Amino acid sequence: MNRYHVQSNLLDPLENNGQMILVIGEDWDVFHARLFLCSKVNNEWQVVQNFPAVCGQNGMAWGLGVYPQNPESQPQPTKKEGDQKTPVGIFHLGTCMGYASKPLNPNLPYQPLTVTMEGVDDPLSRHYNQVVNKAKLSEGIEVDWKSYEVMRREDALYKWLMIIEHNPDNLPGAGSLIFLHIWENDKKGTAGCTAVASKNMEEILTWLDPNQNPVVVQLPRPLYHQFAAEWGLPTL
Repeated sequence: MNRYHVQSNLLDPLENNGQMILVIGEDWDVFHARLFLCSKVNNEWQVVQNFPAVCGQNGMAWGLGVYPQNPESQPQPTKKEGDQKTPVGIFHLGTCMGYASKPLNPNLPYQPLTVTMEGVDDPLSRHYNQVVNKAKLSEGIEVDWKSYEVMRREDALYKWLMIIEHNPDNLPGAGSLIFLHIWENDKKGTAGCTAVASKNMEEILTWLDPNQNPVVVQLPRPLYHQFAAEWGLPTL
């Protein structure tokens, strides 16, 4: 995965970021959410645009990201494979992917999706939590996964997507293949990703600037109120 970030300051985990995609879920156990595009101006976050969004069908759970969360101190759940929950925390953005041969935003790292590309969600695989092109496996490397997601879908949900780098160390069973992508509609949650309408996804991709070290922050509303001051989040 291409990364364009620097190490976060634990006292101010968003100090080095100039753009933020802020996703606020309505609560821990619901999929309705709102996505805010935020830019840092004079060292303060300002909302420049916002859209309706959906997250995991079963709500949200603590994830593994930039900021060292301590789920043991929280009564809420921890993200696990197959729980259909969107990870909570601060996450770097990875590669943009899509069905087109060329990126919508040429400044973003981009990977066209082909019919031989699969997202591996099998915790027993060495490729867990990775998007793999079966046609380009190195010599001697065999397909070792029994569970996966076809990346070149027949629908438009992955026409454009951004990888959200949850579980960057690919810890087995901690949750995999978390994307920001196009939703089916606003009445259905995802398997754990965050999703928006197609036109809004294109607006997000056009807006992103790698030079601003963009980051994703995902929180249910109760946690937003808890961390807003500590993390310097904008007033919503």
